[in-house]
Amino acid sequence: MAETAETAETAAGSTQPAAQSQNSVAGKPLMEGDELLAHLPHRPPFLFVSRVTRMDDNGITAEFDADPQMDFFNGHFPGNPITPGVILLEAAAQAGVIWMHHLLGERADGSKRLIFAASFDGVRFRRPVLPGETVTIECKIKSVRKRFSLTSFRISAADGSLCAEGTLGAAWKEP
Repeated sequence: MAETAETAETAAGSTQPAAQSQNSVAGKPLMEGDELLAHLPHRPPFLFVSRVTRMDDNGITAEFDADPQMDFFNGHFPGNPITPGVILLEAAAQAGVIWMHHLLGERADGSKRLIFAASFDGVRFRRPVLPGETVTIECKIKSVRKRFSLTSFRISAADGSLCAEGTLGAAWKEP
């Protein structure tokens, strides 16, 4: 059973109240560009969340644009390129990091926690993601403990077909 955001925040030493539900308005993302960078330790070319469209205490919905110009397409199945599965897992992990920063809130001193992927379980790749596709990443809370969370994730194509799914374990370190 999932703990509440309030419990998770108290356990993590946050000074913020439980996070409120946020959704994109009139097609405008909640977060993209430089705003994403404020919540991630990643930078291009290793940034695999293009925008966030929903975020609340139970999870996050984000998107990844598989730009055909990304270097990995040159060598991953030349002539029939597909997005590497590890890139899809990294996209899910990056969405999870953004969500955990939201859930845990600001630290009293303004410093950021270092949040990182600790495990992937039950991962299944259902269909390839092709160059030029945009996929939706949905992460939902399973449990949050003192410094560890389990999140289920689903990555779907624009037509709704499932591309990948599994469980992501995340851990964080206080600065």
